[in-house]
Amino acid sequence: MSQERRKHSNEFKLQVVKEYEEGKGGYKYLAKKYGIAYSLVQKWVNQYKEFGTEALFRSRTYRKYPLEFKLKALKMHESSEKSYVEIANELGMKNPFHMALIKTEASLDELSQGIFPRI
Repeated sequence: MSQERRKHSNEFKLQVVKEYEEGKGGYKYLAKKYGIAYSLVQKWVNQYKEFGTEALFRSRTYRKYPLEFKLKALKMHESSEKSYVEIANELGMKNPFHMALIKTEASLDELSQGIFPRI
């Protein structure tokens, strides 16, 4: 059974993050309390810690990353023990999922030749 995709208001996201920060519950507790995915709570808390309140606000523009940026991200991942989240944070990417897309949708060879996916 798949969950329906919902949009959450900025105020709601901030409320969940603040409750986490104030020690009112962990990721799993807050996810269950609000009927949302555990990974969403984790993602919002990470975004808030790394980039502040603005990171929780929905972006209305699609961000395309240049070839050089993608190569840098992939090289960082291959040459370090850092996670996607750590690399995304270091490079200023609001969504670590983009790092996973870059990694899985294209090889270094495809990127260096200029053949890369839409992200």
